[in-house]
Amino acid sequence: MSGQCPNLRSKILILAVVTMILMFLGLAYTLYLSWESILRSTEGELKREACTTSSLVRGSLIDASKVLDMARRSLDSSLRDGPLDPKKAHEILRSAVENFSMYNTADSFGLLLYLDAGGQLVARSGEYPSAPIDLSDRYYYRSLRDDPSRKFSIGRLRNAATTGRMVFHLAMPVHGSNGSFSGVVTIQIEELELANLLQQMLNGLNSRIIVRGPGGVTIFLFPAPERAPSLDDPSGLPLQCLASSSQPSRGSMRIPAGIGTFQKRVYAGFDGDAFFGFSTWAIVPESLLWTVFINQNRNLILFAGLGVVIIASLVLGLYRQGGRLESALKAANLDDMTLISNRRAFEAESGRLWRDSLREGRPISVLFMDIDYFKDFNDRHGHTAGDRVLKAVARVILRSIERPLDLCYRWGGEEFVVILPQTESEGALVVAHRIRERVSCMKLKFKGVLLPRITVSTGIATTRRKGADTMEDLIIEADSAMRRAKAEGRDRTVLSGIDPPQGI
Repeated sequence: MSGQCPNLRSKILILAVVTMILMFLGLAYTLYLSWESILRSTEGELKREACTTSSLVRGSLIDASKVLDMARRSLDSSLRDGPLDPKKAHEILRSAVENFSMYNTADSFGLLLYLDAGGQLVARSGEYPSAPIDLSDRYYYRSLRDDPSRKFSIGRLRNAATTGRMVFHLAMPVHGSNGSFSGVVTIQIEELELANLLQQMLNGLNSRIIVRGPGGVTIFLFPAPERAPSLDDPSGLPLQCLASSSQPSRGSMRIPAGIGTFQKRVYAGFDGDAFFGFSTWAIVPESLLWTVFINQNRNLILFAGLGVVIIASLVLGLYRQGGRLESALKAANLDDMTLISNRRAFEAESGRLWRDSLREGRPISVLFMDIDYFKDFNDRHGHTAGDRVLKAVARVILRSIERPLDLCYRWGGEEFVVILPQTESEGALVVAHRIRERVSCMKLKFKGVLLPRITVSTGIATTRRKGADTMEDLIIEADSAMRRAKAEGRDRTVLSGIDPPQGI
């Protein structure tokens, strides 16, 4: 019977593994179908959001073009009679806005502006007189000035110099009597008003929407940012790198990580406007879809996990013996009283520590510590009080070595050893001083009585650059340095290898 037990255990393990593989394959296929369904639904919704936003922006631009065309015709007509004074220009702009407002509502429109041929603000619809503002650096002005064939231009999203609000501009050129370029008439379209309208039309996919003008500039962002992005702000994203003549003007796509400024994969719906020349992108990161995916499949994943737990419980007994063995091995390497590693653990670890030091070509330091007058302390206050001191000193040493690489051990009796990899003697002196200072500052009570001040004597040994040391040599040197510290009066640190030894 005993010979059949291993065979039975193997069969149980094989059955458990096969069952779990089949379960995971079924779960993976079900989750795959769910993920593909979410992707299809998301891509369709992104395409709808891009189309909705495109329609909203297109409608605003069409309405804005009507206002501009009325103002432009009046300005062209007035300029045929000679230069236009600011008062007359203001009246033309104000009249255009009022005439349009009689038959339309345009909550998203801001000021109507007239710039002269040099890009200086001459008049605006809101107030008269207008403060002088130089707008010659604006994209919409420069593009119309430099290209006489252009009928209109769309400016990038920015904080308006006139009102401080986030706007983008639609602009048309104004011509004088001889048909020469005489300035620009432009209208502000307010970002926040369009964003509020768009908020009411979307289904809460939490997508990011970007509208890019024909010059590659960002003209609209949703959700609306607190401030408009600067020219070098990556928030606009170089989406033009994804567009090509072979692409349809409307659709959806999956954009791999590393395209443009996308650090991770995103999903996008897009829509292009042929007349105004802008493109609209609705984008969600893949991480957001993973959140939706997990929420939709939480119960399925929960039940699958429960199945794994049930199957695992059937084979748990096979591993209990290994767990007991591991616990016994760990207990053998732990000091029962201080709960830090013991000398046996040091012997198991010292070879690895030494090999690492040799391979990396870095020094390693050893601190050998002994509690001063500990035998006298035990005779006077009893072994129970002495045990308390040992525990307290061990805790201080453990808290004083701050790097994960540093290790401490109880060597035996009242002796402790600290190993400091990658540490020169100067650094070891700092650690030793910190331990000695903290130990001497301990305030210990036993049965309500304050115990005497505890001190330690420490010896330090550090590997020499010639490479002739061994870990055993370091322990012997550190022990010898500790004994020198004892001989010199205790409560001090002595560095090995210096004659006379260096004490602190």
